[in-house]
Amino acid sequence: MKKKIALVGLGQVGAQIAAHIIRAGFDLTVYNRTSIKASKFSKKFKCRHESSLEKICIGADILILCLSTDNVVEKTTNQILKHLKPGSIIVDHSTINFRNAQKLHRKSKKHNIDFLDAPITGGFNGAKHGELTVMVGGSNSAFTKVKKILQSYSKSLCHMGHSGQGQLTKISNQIMVFNIKQGLVEGLSFADKHGIDRKKFVKVLLNGSAYSHQLKNNLKQITDMKYKKRRQYGIESIAVKELGIIIANLKRIKLRLPCIEKIAKILYR
Repeated sequence: MKKKIALVGLGQVGAQIAAHIIRAGFDLTVYNRTSIKASKFSKKFKCRHESSLEKICIGADILILCLSTDNVVEKTTNQILKHLKPGSIIVDHSTINFRNAQKLHRKSKKHNIDFLDAPITGGFNGAKHGELTVMVGGSNSAFTKVKKILQSYSKSLCHMGHSGQGQLTKISNQIMVFNIKQGLVEGLSFADKHGIDRKKFVKVLLNGSAYSHQLKNNLKQITDMKYKKRRQYGIESIAVKELGIIIANLKRIKLRLPCIEKIAKILYR
């Protein structure tokens, strides 16, 4: 019998993930806080949609969350725990603090439900092409049960360890990403100030030691001269959230990372 899958959150990334799950032949029901978005999606992809969190939980074996902030994830999880059946699995693709992921894992276990923290990286393009990187924390047995579903929209999928390890991996990844992007923008700024042709410079970068995924991923912005001081972080609200999580964890463990601290100050200005 097919597993019944539910997905909550049809934002830019969530909608792409849902589409890949359906194309892979899984039974999916969707819910979005703005119901018209769920209705349009269900008509386009010929799947079911529900009008409430309570209804979407009924009979669900696996519930996937694609939400925004710690507060939204916690509030939503607290609501759905009342309605999910024992033995079901929650997969959270949001980026939140690992401590909150661990707390929700413990709460879920009291209801005999598994909670997997499974943040993603790859953005909209990665989601669109089914090439996301997914890093998962939580029960290995629960991970095994959802693995084929997650593979339908990922190019890299890894079980990182116990609860919270997925979120810690994502934040470690983001520390590196922010530093790479900052290095790119500073190099571009220096070249611009000296009148170096941007398109020719990018050609050099693509074939030199400064080449990176971030360079390739932002190539159009860079060659169109749109890669500005604050644009390098993509969607600014997401960057602010992720940097906030990084800084909070650095303070907690009393670790100084001067470059990331400087980047945070630049973005918060």
